Amino acid sequence: MPILTQPLTISSPSRLHFGLFSVGQKVARKYGGMGMMISQPRTTIRFESSDSFHVQGESEATIRETVRQIYHADLAVNGTSSNQPPVRITVLEVPPRHVGFGSGTQLALTVAIGLLAFFDQTLPSVNELVPRLGRGNRSAIGSYGFFRGGVIVERGKTEGETLSPLDFQTDFPAGWPVVTAVLRDHQTVFGSEEKKAFSNLQPSSEKMRAHRIALVKNHILPAIEKRDYRPFAESIFEFGRLSGMLFESIQGGAYNGPDVTKLVNSIRDFGVPAVGQSSWGPCVFAVTESDSAAVDLKNHLDKKWGDRAEVQITGGDNRGAVITHRLDQKTTTPN
Repeated sequence: MPILTQPLTISSPSRLHFGLFSVGQKVARKYGGMGMMISQPRTTIRFESSDSFHVQGESEATIRETVRQIYHADLAVNGTSSNQPPVRITVLEVPPRHVGFGSGTQLALTVAIGLLAFFDQTLPSVNELVPRLGRGNRSAIGSYGFFRGGVIVERGKTEGETLSPLDFQTDFPAGWPVVTAVLRDHQTVFGSEEKKAFSNLQPSSEKMRAHRIALVKNHILPAIEKRDYRPFAESIFEFGRLSGMLFESIQGGAYNGPDVTKLVNSIRDFGVPAVGQSSWGPCVFAVTESDSAAVDLKNHLDKKWGDRAEVQITGGDNRGAVITHRLDQKTTTPN
């Protein structure tokens, strides 16, 4: 089995999900939506030569399952699924799970691409790899963002498509810091509970879907392209609110519970209008228009919410995953 002569590390950004276009079976294309990649927190994993297969660090079960999926998906590093690869996989950092950062998708893709790159194999396309890893069933934002970074708009899936097509990708403005606030000890929806929740939602109409798409196309994206903060701020808030109402029967409103709602309102009342909930939460994100505004907001939230929320300043990640070969420190991207 060919092995590179040097170890490598692969690091991927996290995903914020601004909202879906639609849910249910009454529309031609299900789901679709908009989101972006952020620089922190990250998923970072190291691959080193070993005499056998080892995993160190968090998420061992998920990593082993991803390796199994690579082999059984005919993406094996040695053309067979009978042997585990001789590699030591060390998890250096991972985001918290089930809070709105898309950590499951980033972990699976980081392991899969890192493993294939370590054994110097041809990297599969996003459309080939993501469904084989069991990802992208409802949202493909984190999958496209892993490879490309930036702001992602996906079209949504027809009945015969395994992965929602990418509609648009653009860089997020470097001068707009992002503040994330994750409520601690907050219940959210994932796994089988999430699947059940989606099956019980009131289906969207084509008119509702078209309205959300128009908000993205005619307001949010032009504001990003023009680096015009105020129109962006109000339209991203409205898009998140409307998309959140798709889940009103589960969440009790546009946001996942009264505490998340209070957090959103606290940020808006402080004077930062670009606020939303990522996926099911409890991550709330706020886009600010300067570094000083981001610091002021973080200080405000730290004081008001104390140890009830983990608050961090980050920014858009416009590159996607990065592979670093440790001996020469050469960096590459998997796209």
